[in-house]
Amino acid sequence: MANGRILAMRLPSRRTLWLSAALLLAVGVAALFLAPRGSRFTPGVTRANIHRIEIGMKMTEVGAVLGRGGSSTGGPRSIPNSRKVLTWWGEHGTISLTFDDNGHVEAKQWDDRPSGTIPQRITRWFDSLRYP
Repeated sequence: MANGRILAMRLPSRRTLWLSAALLLAVGVAALFLAPRGSRFTPGVTRANIHRIEIGMKMTEVGAVLGRGGSSTGGPRSIPNSRKVLTWWGEHGTISLTFDDNGHVEAKQWDDRPSGTIPQRITRWFDSLRYP
């Protein structure tokens, strides 16, 4: 109240509200595209994650990249000099790793083939729970 008169507060127009919402949306989308790609790392069986696995990595480091699991059944049988082969099954392929006697990665392999029938997927999933 000023000098005995009530001052009416003016609300923003619809146009101003829509422009503000559009600007906020544009800033959000730009932030998503400009964010560094390295910050979007997701553990799991992907083609990108096999490139994160390095020869000599320990099993705990592999688990941080691929997630828990790794089955000793159903993987490739033709890796030379294999001491222990574990396979992780994913939606678009599989990752098989060979470990030496000290538990370090010796070899790695990506397979693009589909991961099998539904019963095979269920069996592999149960296998991955048994081998944390």
